[in-house]
Amino acid sequence: MGRENPKYNRRDMSKAEYLDLQTIYDIYGVKPSTIRREIWEQTARKLNGDENRGIGVHCPHYRIGGNIAFKKSEIEEYLASRKVPAFCNSDSNTDGQD
Repeated sequence: MGRENPKYNRRDMSKAEYLDLQTIYDIYGVKPSTIRREIWEQTARKLNGDENRGIGVHCPHYRIGGNIAFKKSEIEEYLASRKVPAFCNSDSNTDGQD
């Protein structure tokens, strides 16, 4: 029998309105150190919506109990705006036909 992953560390975040940095990393794969750096750069370097920046610049953050949190709806809205449509260079209906 295979080894089972522990169930105690899994949280159901489907109904959560605010997400902390670790939860953002678990769901979206953005490291907490990157988000903290982007927030710091925004204040220290006066960045104004630089296109090359991510969640830390484009989504407002909130301090809840001393921790940084983001609204889940704002993160999903930002990520949806960043999606690039798929590009395919070939037509699947004509491949291999002459």
